[in-house]
Amino acid sequence: MNELEVVLTEYKALRDELRDKFRFHLQIYSIFISSLLIVYGLIFSNKTYDLLMAIPIFSFAIFLRFLMEQESIHKISNYIEAEIEEKKIPMLIGKINKEQEGEFIYTNLWMGWQHFWKETPHTRFFRHSSLIIFLGISVLPALFYSAYNILCNLLGMLAVTKLPMIINVIFLVFNFLLAYYMALKFIHLGRKVLPNEYLARIVKTRR
Repeated sequence: MNELEVVLTEYKALRDELRDKFRFHLQIYSIFISSLLIVYGLIFSNKTYDLLMAIPIFSFAIFLRFLMEQESIHKISNYIEAEIEEKKIPMLIGKINKEQEGEFIYTNLWMGWQHFWKETPHTRFFRHSSLIIFLGISVLPALFYSAYNILCNLLGMLAVTKLPMIINVIFLVFNFLLAYYMALKFIHLGRKVLPNEYLARIVKTRR
């Protein structure tokens, strides 16, 4: 096996790992949504509404696993882009246009999918769907429920909760902090994976 075959074998192994992680993402989504539907069904059928406040804890545990897998996907993608596409393949077989030796653009690379993905504009829908799943349908209902009970207590109205009001306050603060942390992670997801040196090279070649 020559050097090029070794690099191509490594590339295929990494692409297969990315594919498996994407499939695992879909499994996480499916299992999580199915579990939420079952839990919500049990809560509303049995009228145990106070359990809504505990759902974000379960959601946060799944979110951490999702976050770990997503950062791993970014690292693998960046390795393919920076090491295989930009360094190893050009070192073995050169570039399409040798006069543009200093350019790091997909049109000048024999293998340049990762460069093409970052060079061309696209919407990252996975962030939107993940925000809806992990925040919209799991954390926000708990926040609204706690806030509603607290507001009813302040206005002298009958609250839905059967727990002491201090418990509702604790859950409101705790779940708000979870939501804030998850939102920050979604905002910065993938940004810290690229080394500063590599980012500087990308910026330089785009000027």
